[in-house]
Amino acid sequence: VFTLGLQTYFLPKLSSTNDKKILRHEIKKAYKFMLPILVVSAAAVFFSRDIIIRILFTSEFLNMRDLFIWQLAGDVIKLCGWLLAILFLAKKMVKWFIITEVYFSLQYVFLAHIFVNAFGLQGACMAYVLNYFIYFSIVCLIIRKEQIL
Repeated sequence: VFTLGLQTYFLPKLSSTNDKKILRHEIKKAYKFMLPILVVSAAAVFFSRDIIIRILFTSEFLNMRDLFIWQLAGDVIKLCGWLLAILFLAKKMVKWFIITEVYFSLQYVFLAHIFVNAFGLQGACMAYVLNYFIYFSIVCLIIRKEQIL
């Protein structure tokens, strides 16, 4: 739902301006709108995880309840990073978009391998959080370096 909104509303809006002040305003406005909804939605899923598991799966899957916190935290961080990374597309910096997407997809596989060996199944979700935290940080650095905002 969020990525669809980013692509259909936010991308054209950012593409239509070159004024950094307006871009910063739009990014801040998007975070003010999106972040509370993301956090509340993630919290709702987290606190409903037992019900969700029982409805969608069987009680044999109840052990996956421990994965929800990591997965949901990673999803929030990932979407926060995508909100900034959409600037790469809006400002015709497709090279940066492709590089970050490919690199962080490969990095996730690498981190997941290491974390699963160290922490078991939960390690895959822990790797997801770490990967997207690094993604968000790198996207911020690229935006600052390229002086997009």
